[in-house]
Amino acid sequence: MRVRIMVLAALVGLAGCATAAQRDGKTLTQAIVAAKAQLAACIDPVKSDPAYADLAQHLPSTKNANQATIAQLTDPSFATQHEVDLLSERQDKLAGCRKAYSDNLMIAPPLSMVVVEAVSKMDENLTVVSRERRSVYVSIS
Repeated sequence: MRVRIMVLAALVGLAGCATAAQRDGKTLTQAIVAAKAQLAACIDPVKSDPAYADLAQHLPSTKNANQATIAQLTDPSFATQHEVDLLSERQDKLAGCRKAYSDNLMIAPPLSMVVVEAVSKMDENLTVVSRERRSVYVSIS
């Protein structure tokens, strides 16, 4: 009986111990949540800046930055030079935020590389907008 109680106590004690993978997963999750919060705090003032109001109709809302509307996705208009200049200025202001986000994710280098690649794609799209004044606003936000 005493042995059973000791074995049961040991099993209960071990059940509460997290494995190294669980601890690493928790650390990674906490780092991602913190990095996202810092990113939002950095980019929200830029995205809601009235200086970029002329871009608002072409970009997803700040509340749902990954969801463009059908109207935005099918917008056949070309960017004016003023809009290209605004996009470039806005992109420059957001670059520091994205760099800090990527740096905060260095705890998981593969994830950080995904962010770096996404930022590179945004810069490439901005080059297309600047050169051809095409309507690819949505992919830049």
